[in-house]
Amino acid sequence: MDRIAAASTGGFQDEASKAANADNFGGAFDLYGVVSLIFIRQSLQLHANIQLRDSKLPKLRSLAEKYIRVIMDTVREDGLGWSYGRGIGAYGQMHCITLLLQALRDRWVPVDKEPLARDLVRRLYANFFTTFFDAEHGLIIVRDAERDTIPGHTTRMANFDAARYLPSGRASPRPLAATSKSSNLSAACRSAVLLLR
Repeated sequence: MDRIAAASTGGFQDEASKAANADNFGGAFDLYGVVSLIFIRQSLQLHANIQLRDSKLPKLRSLAEKYIRVIMDTVREDGLGWSYGRGIGAYGQMHCITLLLQALRDRWVPVDKEPLARDLVRRLYANFFTTFFDAEHGLIIVRDAERDTIPGHTTRMANFDAARYLPSGRASPRPLAATSKSSNLSAACRSAVLLLR
């Protein structure tokens, strides 16, 4: 978190910050700020030392709340999530969904904003599954004639990441990998609707 703060501008992770390199122009605010918060929160959730976890959460919350406000202000009516910078597309949807679900679970969203956050998760899921989900094969598609992504992203990796990030049920938030193969992601879509009721 200290490294994020050191390379940030206004509390947002700046991928081209002047603090990292004096020659940088600064102002590259992409999805990787959201991704780092998600990884840190998931690592703390699994950490054996409860005192360490509880001492780190307030600082993480102050960083995450900035991104949560941005997501809540910028998600379009059609459910398009993070739409600028590197790694957008399927990942722009997945990471916004994950951060909002984490924030709702941890009560980081103000009570008066919870209905909006739940509605945004519904719209993000709907956009994600209508845009990137191939129902015939039960797969997430990130690269074909209609869609494209950065070279490091592959369809196989996107499906693995979707299984890690997206919840598969209301009562037990186990990863999708624990469910049957081709129905994994369609089950997640149905579960998301139940999860947010």
